Amino acid sequence: MNAIKIQDIEVPDDLKRIMSRQAAAEREKRANIIKSEGDKEAAKNLADAARMMDKAKGAMQLRTLQTLDGLGPTASNTVVMALPVEVLEWFKKGR
Repeated sequence: MNAIKIQDIEVPDDLKRIMSRQAAAEREKRANIIKSEGDKEAAKNLADAARMMDKAKGAMQLRTLQTLDGLGPTASNTVVMALPVEVLEWFKKGR
């Protein structure tokens, strides 16, 4: 029985570059898939949270207050409070 043993293979530089680009493309593809799966999961969580807030009276106001509290007391923060149109109409009628 004859055996052949290959000890050293020299791959051409062009082939090395092509293999490297293919490996990089595969890694980028997988990273994009993982990111899109995370985005999908985050969207589902936000939709669930929106449904919960819709059912709980005052939940949106509490969330708004939490957000404002999280801004902290820095001079560079500008807070704009939006009022529902109904509130503005109420002010107009009161005049």
